[in-house]
Amino acid sequence: QPSDDVFLHAFRTSDHSSEPDTWAIQDEWLASPSEPPTQVADIAMRSDGSLVGVYGSAEKIHIRVRSPEGVWGDATTVDAGQPQRLSGPVLVAGRDDTVHLAYTGDDGSAWYRRILPNGSLTPRQQVSDALGRETDDVAAILPLVYLPASDTVSIIYRVAAGTLQERRVSTDGSISEAVSVTEQAVVQNAVDSDQTGADAIADGNRVQLLFIADDSRHIYHTYSDEAGHWQPATLQVDGINGQWVRGMRINAAGTGPVYGYVYDAGADGGSGKNRYGEIPLADLP
Repeated sequence: QPSDDVFLHAFRTSDHSSEPDTWAIQDEWLASPSEPPTQVADIAMRSDGSLVGVYGSAEKIHIRVRSPEGVWGDATTVDAGQPQRLSGPVLVAGRDDTVHLAYTGDDGSAWYRRILPNGSLTPRQQVSDALGRETDDVAAILPLVYLPASDTVSIIYRVAAGTLQERRVSTDGSISEAVSVTEQAVVQNAVDSDQTGADAIADGNRVQLLFIADDSRHIYHTYSDEAGHWQPATLQVDGINGQWVRGMRINAAGTGPVYGYVYDAGADGGSGKNRYGEIPLADLP
């Protein structure tokens, strides 16, 4: 989402069967909302190839669904009758094509809803009222993590004090009590990243997490075990001015699964110091 428009792009990666390393979709327009304070957008794919997209406007966030044939449906405004200015939406696809949505309010709140296969929304549930309330704090929820074995969604978010907390949503929609994920404060909106300096991914029934410490700007790793207990954080990269980090689970040839991640080591918003690192996952207890 650039300031005034929202676009879809799709790229065929190197393992595509017939057209590797080529664009499938470029600059497909889907909306021109009133300009939001922070540019936010996310996307999730369903089993039939349809896409669920969410994006921001000046006051609210909006959902549109793209059919498998490539036609965008009408926009749905989230919480149209509520007073909060909304932002920071994140999506993840779950069981039976249900899409999970979490987002933030400008009053320090965090919320959760489900987008059902028929396009309807479940009632909103409050996740927290302890987030920061500044414009820089809108993207305080990390990428949602779906754990298919337990049909559980992990919602990890940064509270105003700077630390990360987690709550989990079960199959029946109940939300667990908050647990502490980090003892250290995590950087928020470093330079122009407009996000919490942390990343989370699914690893079987574990959640793997990387974060940038606010005081040192070094990158640390922690994870929750099969029982959901968070482990002590370990230093991964030091001597940098870390600004953002994003990664995914990769099956690396010869080494087994790794948490591969890209981070900004201090390019002040540019690309001159983007780096790549890996954490072997098979070695973790």
